[in-house]
Amino acid sequence: MKATHLLGNYSKAKHIIVICILLAIPIIFISLTAKTVENGPIICIYKNLTGRDCPGCGLTRAITSVFHLQFKQAYQYNWKIVLVFPLLAYLWIKYFLRSIMILISKK
Repeated sequence: MKATHLLGNYSKAKHIIVICILLAIPIIFISLTAKTVENGPIICIYKNLTGRDCPGCGLTRAITSVFHLQFKQAYQYNWKIVLVFPLLAYLWIKYFLRSIMILISKK
């Protein structure tokens, strides 16, 4: 099932909720610092079970660093940020614009 079909089936209220959630994501990352995330609890199941870093370890801190324009620090947390962040940004923009367009077209 295509994402456009899924978004198209939502009511107007659900599109407003989707837009609010999408807007909350960057606000949350901007309001946090990498140190805040670093000092928080470890939520990675792999790391909790094995004690070793998983391939995604550091990506939350890296994304937070990107939002604070600390690109070198983001890369140091996890080099995969150069692949992951542009993909996430593309998906965020795609779904945000799609939700806005569908909301505008609904009467």
